[in-house]
Amino acid sequence: MPDFREAHPPAQSASDPPATILGLHPKWWVLIAVGAGTFMTALDISVVNTVLPVITRHFETDVATVEWVVIVYLLLVSGLLPSFGRLGDLRGHKAVYIGGFFLFILSSLLCALAPGVFALIAARCLQALGAAMLSANSPAILTKSFPNSQRGQAFRQLGWSLPVGAARLMAAPAPSRARLCSCLPL
Repeated sequence: MPDFREAHPPAQSASDPPATILGLHPKWWVLIAVGAGTFMTALDISVVNTVLPVITRHFETDVATVEWVVIVYLLLVSGLLPSFGRLGDLRGHKAVYIGGFFLFILSSLLCALAPGVFALIAARCLQALGAAMLSANSPAILTKSFPNSQRGQAFRQLGWSLPVGAARLMAAPAPSRARLCSCLPL
């Protein structure tokens, strides 16, 4: 009779150190994923503010209408944070965060393909839902992923993801930056 113990190693016990991925503990990969979501939602607010005149000209509309592209996003994100935080408590923070990540990406594509200003505003509503799902569950995911002794370090690193990401974008050579900004979703 064959011995299957070699083909199937024993399950990892609670006292064994967790496996690393590319030399990093899984909690640091969680921080990278949460940082990416945080950076995307924050960048999305500032990028749209800078291109409002371009949107106005492109859709041949007035400033009052185009302002709703920003207003609807900010209103929905700030208004839905408590609801999506509670949904994360009930259904699991990871599930809500991943759903928000995919919704944010899909709605960014819809923003890029919007045929008119009202379609853009509707797509921004969906994008705000995704951003609220990301923002409401990020702190809970980090709190669960890091021990008490490292939570301050994790949140500090998350806070640095915004200025460092922006600095890397601005430090890129002008042609690269222009290429990148031209493909960024609204």
